[in-house]
Amino acid sequence: MSPRRSPHLPWLLALLLALAPASARAAAEEGRITWSGAALAAVQAPDARREDGRPALEDTRFVLMRAALGAHAHLGDAWTLEARVASDRADALDGSPRTPVTLERCELAWARSPRMTWRIGRLPVPVGDPDEPLAPGGAPGIARPDVEQLVIPAPWSAYGLAATGVLGHRASWTLATLQALDARGFRARTWVRDGRPGAADLEGAGLALAARLDLRVGRAGSLGGSTFTSDRRPRALAPTAEAPRVWVSESHARLARGPVTLRAMYAMSVLWDHAALTRTLGFAGGAAALGKHAFGGLLEGTLETRPGRSVVMRPFARVELTDTQDGVGAIGTEDTALHRTMLVGGLECALDSGWLVVVDREQRHHEDRGGVGRWNLALGYRLGGVAGGPSSTGSAIAAR
Repeated sequence: MSPRRSPHLPWLLALLLALAPASARAAAEEGRITWSGAALAAVQAPDARREDGRPALEDTRFVLMRAALGAHAHLGDAWTLEARVASDRADALDGSPRTPVTLERCELAWARSPRMTWRIGRLPVPVGDPDEPLAPGGAPGIARPDVEQLVIPAPWSAYGLAATGVLGHRASWTLATLQALDARGFRARTWVRDGRPGAADLEGAGLALAARLDLRVGRAGSLGGSTFTSDRRPRALAPTAEAPRVWVSESHARLARGPVTLRAMYAMSVLWDHAALTRTLGFAGGAAALGKHAFGGLLEGTLETRPGRSVVMRPFARVELTDTQDGVGAIGTEDTALHRTMLVGGLECALDSGWLVVVDREQRHHEDRGGVGRWNLALGYRLGGVAGGPSSTGSAIAAR
């Protein structure tokens, strides 16, 4: 089966590639390019036994959790070019010892006015929290929360066109048309994650729409939501097995009062015709069958203190719940190992010089009682604060 071709995206990419080289060269000559980056490496020590008392059969390992390098070029009063390459451990959830290096971002932006910006190229999909996870104030811990890896397949990028703007002083919005997900990569364990379009996939499996709205509430709060859906075409051009209708949506809230920050998120994903797709992929009749839904949520709290002028300490705690195989029905059986709950707690220490040390504990519970807890110790470094700068989602107004 071959992906359904989208004739628009190659033309959009051709425009980007035609404009970018000369503009970037001019920006470099005038010193208007800023570089940023981040890296985090960890030692992970799993428990000797699973929660049911059986041997865990997992070894202590050294893992590069994430490394990212970004560049931001000012091409004039209204034009910018931004790119980011990264290697993220979340892209090796199958246990592979190697983490691929991918182009997460390559976009040309035009600020049509102070209140609206157009972007074209390879963009972060504006669902969930697409900002750089190692940025100051980002999600604590050595790894992204499960809900942001499994239900929302972050890091998630696609070629497309987006418009971002602000409404008044308290709201920001994003509308985008992007590449759809390729259902040939859908799996019960990782949901739609392996269906994300790669950097070399210029045509993709069709078109999708994404939207996001963020609101600032009072002086210390923010809330919002985002959604992604595959395109809805006439019956004669209905999505095929490679590009079925998929809906990924989430809502989030944040409250920052003094040194305390509280965050909540709930994500829900729906796969229409999951039974037909399960049969097409050959997963019918077993625990590998696709469910109709995947969902997850988290509650997180951090306390930020400054014991010294150049040191920031952030103890944190988070509880997560995810299920990537809900509503299987008669097409197969649900794998109870995919119903997961996790408690994470730890301490993050950041120096103004850019160095970062994180220690945390993951306590995992699976419904089949096969969860394995582990201790994590990580060392990281930030160059320029943020690898790749703020996201293109327009979420900056809902300040972290």
